[in-house]
Amino acid sequence: MPGPREEIDIIGWVFNQYAFENKGYHKIASELNQQQVSTEKVGTWSVSTICAIIFNESYIGSKIITKNAHPALITKELFEQCSHCYTNQCL
Repeated sequence: MPGPREEIDIIGWVFNQYAFENKGYHKIASELNQQQVSTEKVGTWSVSTICAIIFNESYIGSKIITKNAHPALITKELFEQCSHCYTNQCL
């Protein structure tokens, strides 16, 4: 089961900022912190948190949790675009 709508929207926003706005991990984390968007666990956003999101395949529904596929929160194409950006150094 995906999280609350706000959390799902934030995940999508992070991927779109990285893939299409050419923003790096630091810039994305800074913007979320400036907007006072809290994280689930640590309270503030960091480069490592953003990086962990960008490379987490569970957001495309590929992670299996208790014999059920985790619902996709982003498209496979968006995930692949982020991977392409990383490969081509558009950090």
